[in-house]
Amino acid sequence: MAKRIEYLQLQRPHGGERSGYEAVMNRHYFSTNWRRELFWRRLIWVAAALLALALIVFWEPLRHNEFIIRLNEWTRHTAVYYLFRAFTFIGDDEGHVLLITAIYWCMDKSLGFRAMLVLLFAGIYTHFLKEAFAEPRPDVPGVELLDSHAFPSGHTLSVMVVWGYLAVRLQHRIFWICAAAAVSLVGLSRMVLGVHFPGDIIGGLLFGFLFLVLVFGFRARLGSRAFRPHLPSPVLLGALAAIFALAALLSARHIPGEDPLKVVGFLAGTSLGYVMQNEWFRFNPQGRWYQHALKLAVGLVVLLVIVNPLKAILPPGSVWDLARYTLAGLWATCLAPLIFTLTGLAAREERPDLPEKQAEYQSP
Repeated sequence: MAKRIEYLQLQRPHGGERSGYEAVMNRHYFSTNWRRELFWRRLIWVAAALLALALIVFWEPLRHNEFIIRLNEWTRHTAVYYLFRAFTFIGDDEGHVLLITAIYWCMDKSLGFRAMLVLLFAGIYTHFLKEAFAEPRPDVPGVELLDSHAFPSGHTLSVMVVWGYLAVRLQHRIFWICAAAAVSLVGLSRMVLGVHFPGDIIGGLLFGFLFLVLVFGFRARLGSRAFRPHLPSPVLLGALAAIFALAALLSARHIPGEDPLKVVGFLAGTSLGYVMQNEWFRFNPQGRWYQHALKLAVGLVVLLVIVNPLKAILPPGSVWDLARYTLAGLWATCLAPLIFTLTGLAAREERPDLPEKQAEYQSP
């Protein structure tokens, strides 16, 4: 592996731009030790191949209804039912949003914003996969039949994507263990609660892994390019607003259901809010423990009010769902950080001068 990397570096002209393949090969995703990195890469690809093979060979046995009925019998005990409901909450949209906004407000706003984008695009990806396969859910007595398709498991896919993305970015052994536990418990909980077959869980793991491959491959290729255009904030905000307005119009006309519009709304609010705070007041998430506690207490309560109780107040309709989730995204990335900076719960980052301004200051 080391020889391959040295060869790639020698083949690149001095100061030249790295190829996409070289950018991927030179990144550490699992360990800074290249022997361990290569071991884990091979192990992950072998596991993905085995999962795909299992789906192909054992498709029918992995969708056996009696097995899910027997698992669901565990929930006759109230404590077991609520325990697995808690596990499945880790993979809910609300659970992911709470985790990511906590990272955004208290740890690293860039990481939090990117994780939110990964979650939202994974939601769009899952929707199209479910519509393409259109597999029914288990028929379990006493379990409400959900109106969405079963394959692949959206909870398993999203928890695989979000926790896997964060684990790779954080590169911390404890978080890797937490990520593995979260994926396992969410997948098991979906079967115990009687809403997914084992094949749906395997499909969620497999398609979640493929999504992460695309995410990190795209990130590596983007990082290998030196061109970074800077657009004035009104132009950037206007372009984003136009893009999301078009996406909302297309979703409303061509994609059935409420979820696509909610995703577009939250994606619009999150992106616009991140650009606005970065251009205007540059929120700094660092602080003391009690500041973090107050930020989470205030910020999460308001976010939950926007997502749930506000729905009962606003008139029904897809337009209001779009507006509500756009407001939720704006609150998470801009409005809440603005309140935190104004109340002293957070500071502002020092804004570096733009290159053209530095040139003006240095010119005689």
